[in-house]
Amino acid sequence: MKSFKVKVVKTFLRVISCTSVKRILESFAVHRLSLKTASRLVKDPAKSAIRKSFRFGKRRAAWAMLSTAAYSNILSYTANFLVEELILIGRNLRISNKISFCAEKGKFIRQQSKQLILGHGTAFVFSSLGIALGTLVKP
Repeated sequence: MKSFKVKVVKTFLRVISCTSVKRILESFAVHRLSLKTASRLVKDPAKSAIRKSFRFGKRRAAWAMLSTAAYSNILSYTANFLVEELILIGRNLRISNKISFCAEKGKFIRQQSKQLILGHGTAFVFSSLGIALGTLVKP
C-alpha cells in the first residue's frame, strides 16, 4: 500500500510539473513572441475546429486543422518532454555519483533521450492527425 501512495504522489507531482512548465512556456510565448505566433500556440483546437467547419465545411476545416493542431500542441508536448527529460537525468544522476560510471550513464541517458524524442514526436504527429480526422468526422 505504501508503494501505491508513493506512485500517486509522484504522478501528481509529474502532472503539476507538466502543467506549470506549460504555463511558463505560454507566458514566454505571450510576452516574447509576436502576437500572431503566440495566438497560434495558445489556441484551443476544439473551438477552432467548430469555427472552421462552419466557415469552410468539414473537408477544408479538417485540412486547415492540421496546422492549427500542430501549433496548439507544441507547448504541451514540449512541456511534457522537458519534465520527462529532467526526471530521467535526475533519476540517473541521483543513483550514481561515481565518476567511473559517468560514460556509461551518459550513454544510457542519451539512449533514453532518443527514445523520449521518438515517442513524443510520434505522439505529437498522431495527435495532430487525430484532431484533423476528428474535425472531419464531428467538429
